[in-house]
Amino acid sequence: MITAFNSAYDQDEGPVSGMLHPPAVPPGLLAFSMLLQLGGAVIAAYVGPWFLAIYVAIALLAAAY
Repeated sequence: MITAFNSAYDQDEGPVSGMLHPPAVPPGLLAFSMLLQLGGAVIAAYVGPWFLAIYVAIALLAAAY
């Protein structure tokens, strides 16, 4: 999900991850990645508050990257 978010946010057009010409980013990829992250947060909340806090921290750090 973080990779999808990164791909949608960066809109890479040059060489990336060993691909000289990466495919175009689908229009709904950013929304899809955000929904996956939200779904993960809901599941993490069921596991417990500490797990949710760690999940949110990792998601924020990955998005900041």
